[in-house]
Amino acid sequence: MATWVGSIFVGLSFAFLAYGTIKQAGEMRRQAYLDESAQARLISGIYYFAVEDEDNGVLLAGLKLHNASELPVRNVTGYILSEDAKRLLARFDKVPVLLAGELDIQTRITLKPEDMKVQNLVLAFNDDAGARWRKYDGKNRVTLMGGGKDDLHGLISRPRR
Repeated sequence: MATWVGSIFVGLSFAFLAYGTIKQAGEMRRQAYLDESAQARLISGIYYFAVEDEDNGVLLAGLKLHNASELPVRNVTGYILSEDAKRLLARFDKVPVLLAGELDIQTRITLKPEDMKVQNLVLAFNDDAGARWRKYDGKNRVTLMGGGKDDLHGLISRPRR
């Protein structure tokens, strides 16, 4: 009987040890993500519209970018997607370097009436270390892009060729 009880004790010890190791590994991954994404989490943007030709749905779309980091970010591009995030409605010109502070950029777009209700903003940029990030993609607040993927990879429907 003592051997049986001892086996259970050893088994439970290994289970607790494995649980602690898995929990610690998860916390280390979380901390690594927080460290790696520190600058990316300090970049923000908000879009706005001004009506130019209401009858034809022509709007002046604006994007106010904010870099709360002391370091610059590069190749900043803003996108406005449809409410269901399946269609690209607007793409702002790329900002080569965004220094600390704010920058306002604008572009003219034509929207269908159904697209004037709700839109989604997506920002893509390179942090000071050169990593490509995407913000406001509906899945995560900040996503590290990898492998040279398109900024909108996995977000919008693309026509088949």
